[in-house]
Amino acid sequence: MKNISKEKLVGVAGLVVCAILYASIHKYPFETKAFPIVAIILLTFLCVVLLFRRTSVDYKPVHITSVLLTFFLMTAYVVSLSYLGFTLATILFFVVFLFYHRHESRFKWLVPVYCVVMPILLYLVFGI
Repeated sequence: MKNISKEKLVGVAGLVVCAILYASIHKYPFETKAFPIVAIILLTFLCVVLLFRRTSVDYKPVHITSVLLTFFLMTAYVVSLSYLGFTLATILFFVVFLFYHRHESRFKWLVPVYCVVMPILLYLVFGI
């Protein structure tokens, strides 16, 4: 399959997400959906800019199988939320996602800390 540039891929994926969000928001009253509609419109505009922008930077093309595996990983994360709970599902998602994408950093010791501390912090702040 032909390789696709990251910008074009993110633009298309963003437009798909915007369309799904826009289609699912109509059941709410206007006061509730006013801000999300503005955010969706802004995100749609930015995705269109990504699709049609010409860049002079040469990006390494992304193979479509990598994108599909990431999509399925994110889908598994969303499904696992109801079974494992936010904190455990998010920790597992971070670990698998960073392992799959071979996170490169000078501070490799921070990755496990990030994988555990961030979900717990989010849980404490938002009380999910």
